[in-house]
Amino acid sequence: MSDIGRNEPCPCGSGKKYKKCCLLEKDRFESRQRDKNSAASRALDWLSAKYPEKMTKAAHYDFFGDPDDEEIQAISELPPHLQEMLQVNIG
Repeated sequence: MSDIGRNEPCPCGSGKKYKKCCLLEKDRFESRQRDKNSAASRALDWLSAKYPEKMTKAAHYDFFGDPDDEEIQAISELPPHLQEMLQVNIG
């Protein structure tokens, strides 16, 4: 399938130019995907900056398993929303 020019009729049959119809939606979707991908990275950067020792211990727990008491304590000291964010981003 060849690329559709911006000024060509939209292949969806709306009668609009591609740039005013489906291309606009495609651009919005790609923008949302970029935002999602960068949000996880920003969250981990923020957590690492704010809680470096706890993040190290929590990451060790998730990646290596069988945590010792000190590691369990470090994770449990994080606020619940940060614990959840950590689990989501590491997973």
